Formats: sequence, structure tokens, C-alpha cells
Amino acid sequence: MRKYAVITPAASKASISPIKAIPPILKSPNPIIQLPNIDKKPPNSDSFFNLSPKKK
Repeated sequence: MRKYAVITPAASKASISPIKAIPPILKSPNPIIQLPNIDKKPPNSDSFFNLSPKKK
């Protein structure tokens, strides 16, 4: 049980870290450019970005 208690707080802190890093990326005008992988395929990223809002 003690091992679980130690993992819980550690996991909570780890989850908060990535979540905090996401808002700034969304604030960016061109979040796609931030990702080099997607930047290599501009047409693909455009199609994917267009589908995102449509799904919503």
C-alpha cells in the first residue's frame, strides 16, 4: 500500500507537467509549425487540422 501512495503523488505531478505545457502550444498562432514532423507534411497537417474542428 505504501508503494501505491508514493506512485500516486508522482503520477499527479507528472500529469500536471505535460498539461501545463499544452496551453502555451495552443496559444501559438501556428502550433503545427512547432512540430517538425507535421511541418514536413504541410498538406497532411492542413487536412488533419480541418477535420479537427469539423468533428467538434
